[in-house]
Amino acid sequence: MIEKIRNSLVLKTTLLFLVAAIVPYTAATLLILNNSEKAIYKNIVKGLSTEVELLRDNIDARLFHLRNNALAWANLEVIEEVYTGDAGKRISHTLEELKNSYGLSGEIHVTNMDSVIVSSTNRSYIGKKTTALWLPRLFSGAIIELDPHHSEITGRKVITFGIPIRHHAFRKKVIGGLIAEYDMKDTGLPSLPNVAIIDKNGEVIASSEGNSFLGKTRFSVPIDEKQNIVFVPRYFVAVAKSKGYYDFNGFGWTVATAKKERMARKPIVRVQQATVFFGLLGVTLIIALVSFLSSRSIRPLKDLSQMADKIARTKDLSLRVKSSSKDEVGRLADSFNYMIEEVSGHISHIKEMEETIRKNERLSGLGELSAGMAHEIKNPLGVIKSSADILKDRLKGSDQNVALASAISEEATRLAGILDAFLRFARPRPPHMGLCHPNKVLDKAVELLAPDMNIDGITIHKNLDETIPIIQSDPDQMYQVFVNIIINAIHAMPEGGRLDVATRRVSISEPSVEDGERGIAGNDFVEISISDTGAGIQPEHREKIFNPFFTTKEKGTGLGLAIVHSIVAGLGGQVKVEGGIPAGTCFKIYLPIKVTE
Repeated sequence: MIEKIRNSLVLKTTLLFLVAAIVPYTAATLLILNNSEKAIYKNIVKGLSTEVELLRDNIDARLFHLRNNALAWANLEVIEEVYTGDAGKRISHTLEELKNSYGLSGEIHVTNMDSVIVSSTNRSYIGKKTTALWLPRLFSGAIIELDPHHSEITGRKVITFGIPIRHHAFRKKVIGGLIAEYDMKDTGLPSLPNVAIIDKNGEVIASSEGNSFLGKTRFSVPIDEKQNIVFVPRYFVAVAKSKGYYDFNGFGWTVATAKKERMARKPIVRVQQATVFFGLLGVTLIIALVSFLSSRSIRPLKDLSQMADKIARTKDLSLRVKSSSKDEVGRLADSFNYMIEEVSGHISHIKEMEETIRKNERLSGLGELSAGMAHEIKNPLGVIKSSADILKDRLKGSDQNVALASAISEEATRLAGILDAFLRFARPRPPHMGLCHPNKVLDKAVELLAPDMNIDGITIHKNLDETIPIIQSDPDQMYQVFVNIIINAIHAMPEGGRLDVATRRVSISEPSVEDGERGIAGNDFVEISISDTGAGIQPEHREKIFNPFFTTKEKGTGLGLAIVHSIVAGLGGQVKVEGGIPAGTCFKIYLPIKVTE
């Protein structure tokens, strides 16, 4: 009987405990699930909003750069040759190089004032007359900005920037138009799933792979203006409207990115399953398990939500969520940290791009200003020299005055030489390509300077490969390069020495990048080496010798090797500097063989 009572009490006590425990357990479970869902949803919303704003800013910046590129190309000196009517191939070649160097998918065209395409990256369009209705505005001096439409030239869907071409010699008179037709791939649309661009009419104009969240082609669902969140069945979708970039107002596009609701809610489902599983282990462990799950689920998620709020308020992307767990919440925290790192990287990249643009603009303006000043200084300098020469002739009776006048004349001559070198560097002429033999050009340079080398006790040794072919290059510029390097070698051997010149044919199959220079790669090259036995170049100076105005000579200008580097690059080649054997300096020039034997 007592056993029955005892068992009955145990049963009643157990039942009472179960009833007392299940109620708070159920309430606690519902609280956990509710808070978890809110925290995860809030985190997803903030993450998507941040991601879509960065994508929007990247695309706006990319469109700004595409527009600025077109503006810069229209001001190239070679483009002005559309006025002559006979430079179509040369302009087309320049346009093709621009397209390839910027990795563009679209086409670039140049039209004359008769709306006829005279140059194009696709030469099949040359001679075609375009009938675009906006051409009169372009020829009247307006900049044309057209969002996606079907091109009247190619028939493809493109973004068009029309830039009037002005001739600077005719008071900036419009002489034609540059039409840059960019493919949507050129806008920088990332290769992420569920990303799309919608125009101001609601039409999807571009999308990445896996854009099933859009459904229909017209984007007409309601928008939560507070959070920029679009409610689409089975997806969380964030949108951001284009704000433009600097002086570019944009096309009124909207960028959208999405995350599947099922994937977003996965942590919540797992928390539910874990809660039910631990609840079934026993009534005696219910309170402990609920407490464990609360600390395990709610606190990390609240920390995550609070951290997201803090980052949104302070814009401090150095903050990170601390998580020591490896479960779903820990992985969610890791994903959040990874997303912040990616956002920080994108922002840093944008800032670097902005700084590069500002730096290039400053350097371009400084170069133009310096070249203009040098040109203006050169004229009065010539007057000073002429006046000094006249004074020298008239002051023959005074040796001291004649010496002073001679010094003025000599220094004016030296300064004029420096200004000439600077102007050649600041405004280099384009190469005039023709057939020439490197050996003959090198022989000519050596013969010119041989008397000076004989006086200084320098012996010349030539090892020229007679099998190298005639190449297509500019012989005058090539001659200037050889003379500049040989003169440097003579100056490096004031006590005499040995000058070695050699040529050979080499193959470069892999591109090389040294000292921050763009490497070269291709089939065959002519290698011209000029080495001396002088004091050599200090290792710490080798990276600077091609910089303008860098020199170790007492009376040097620092422009000779800078001009050499600029000319060789313009000829499609590369110049390297190495230590001589056993001492001294060796310059190696690589010029491409573009003409078949």
